[in-house]
Amino acid sequence: MINRPTESELLKLAQDSMNKNTPLEERVIHMHFFLDGHDWYLSEYDPINRTFFGYMVPQDQYHNARWDHFSIDELYQMRDHKNRRVTRNADWIPRPALKIDRIRDAYTWQNDRKRPKQKRPRNKNRFP
Repeated sequence: MINRPTESELLKLAQDSMNKNTPLEERVIHMHFFLDGHDWYLSEYDPINRTFFGYMVPQDQYHNARWDHFSIDELYQMRDHKNRRVTRNADWIPRPALKIDRIRDAYTWQNDRKRPKQKRPRNKNRFP
């Protein structure tokens, strides 16, 4: 992994992640990792299981984006087809999930899919 977080950064993230009652879209995203169109936005860290909880957008596929747990060790080992490693965004500024364009775009896409389709008004000038 490029720009690997230190243990002290991870432990601080674990201490800051006591937000279980906060709605998902309002949770603060503390770290961002990326690799070849995949994005991982981290909200919480469990030092015992070495897992993150956050939002993942796999390879620009908003319909597969989701909140989930994932292993830090898997992120450390992951590589793409060109043997590039996962990179941590070193310039990341923590902010709420829905203030992040890719998360907001994925939420919009998913929410549009879940909305019931409305019937279009019938044109009275046309034959039935």
